[in-house]
Amino acid sequence: MDYGKSFTYIFEDEKWLTKFLIGVVVSFVPIVQFATYGYILEIVKNVRDRQERPLPEWDDFGELFINGLKYLLGTMVYLIPLFIIAFISIPFSIMAGEDPGTLFGLGITALTCFMILLSLLPLILMPVLMVQFARDYQISDMFKFGEMWEMISADFSAYIVVLLFLGFTVFVVGAAGLVACFIGVIFTSWYAYLVAGHITGQFAAQKYTHGL
Repeated sequence: MDYGKSFTYIFEDEKWLTKFLIGVVVSFVPIVQFATYGYILEIVKNVRDRQERPLPEWDDFGELFINGLKYLLGTMVYLIPLFIIAFISIPFSIMAGEDPGTLFGLGITALTCFMILLSLLPLILMPVLMVQFARDYQISDMFKFGEMWEMISADFSAYIVVLLFLGFTVFVVGAAGLVACFIGVIFTSWYAYLVAGHITGQFAAQKYTHGL
């Protein structure tokens, strides 16, 4: 995969500045910002299909909004077990608080660690969830666990590299704007997501090339 291309492809589009600034504005508006997820998914699809200029237009805003909302709803389903466990553990947490050295206290500590892992699940699965959803924009595709596992296990080391790259992009590149008194982070965060969309699209293209 061409990681460097993910940082530069944006500027190859003759209308990149307009598209970029629209994204910055949309990403800053509550609720409306759901469309940005649909936009990133469109990038994943375009890169997967090897389009020369994968940066989409903003003309079909309604569709971008709906697709983004559907994707977020799909990822929220993965957090349902976390909410259930958190609710059930409330009375046990109260009992453990009275004597943290008891078996209840140790159990709650272990349960807390497990809940933290559950909360990270959507992030760990983010590349494959995006690839699956961008195929037909159907939430059900995000729960085809056999296909998802096949995609990950086909080259597990490559998947880990993609995850690390996404983490670096979103948290390091995105946070770089903090040096400009927090104002710049609006621009760098959006840029980071555009980069993330492209590398995820490359991951998808690579997997579909191998017939997965």
